[in-house]
Amino acid sequence: MPTSTDMYVSIFITKRNDAWIATDGGWINRGIYNCELPLEDSVYSKIYSHFMDEFNISTTDSPSGILFHYKGTRDYSLIPNIVFDLANFISSVVSCACIEYRSQHDTPVFKKTVKQFLSERLPSGTNVAYNTSLTGTKNDARFGAIISSTKGKLSLVNFVSGYSAQYFKAGIYRSSFLFDMAEFSPAKERIRNKIVLVDDSVTSFNRLRVNSIIETCKNKDQRVLTWSNDRNELLKAALL
Repeated sequence: MPTSTDMYVSIFITKRNDAWIATDGGWINRGIYNCELPLEDSVYSKIYSHFMDEFNISTTDSPSGILFHYKGTRDYSLIPNIVFDLANFISSVVSCACIEYRSQHDTPVFKKTVKQFLSERLPSGTNVAYNTSLTGTKNDARFGAIISSTKGKLSLVNFVSGYSAQYFKAGIYRSSFLFDMAEFSPAKERIRNKIVLVDDSVTSFNRLRVNSIIETCKNKDQRVLTWSNDRNELLKAALL
């Protein structure tokens, strides 16, 4: 069972006395799913509690302080049931953790800065459409910018900023998902670059906390560029 972080759920089964226990192995708490649960957010906390109750999941701490999620049964024939419930729980809480639950006030400012930079530096004849889809229809997935080079090639760009490390993670995950969806577009053959432009000028950006996500993007031929160091790389990519 997959999560929206491009990971597959793993369940670990052990027998304790006369009970069978299915656990997450502490993987959620250890960040194995490339995600941290934003339990400090009141909205997400309610969602998490809902899934805990819905699937009847329990938690316990290991001696080393790792939080384990688990579900048990004394009936051997019900093992598939508890595995199914726990897997659904993990997939649900991890995927929901990648949603932004507050509006980001930093992103519009960052977009404005990038827009000004591109308008000044891109050569004439380069078409840049902001907040638009590949098809131009209102209901399709939108990208921060779609740059059409003079050679007719497209660069898809998404802008990521925010006031917390979790928002950076969520923004990169969402961008990666949209780039994956672009593979099913009629314009697929024209797409040359898929770029996430990260606002590393804000104090909430922490490179170490998003390195694993960046590597995932690289493996899918998606580029993660930082504003401070890579803005010229954005220009080069747009001109290909």
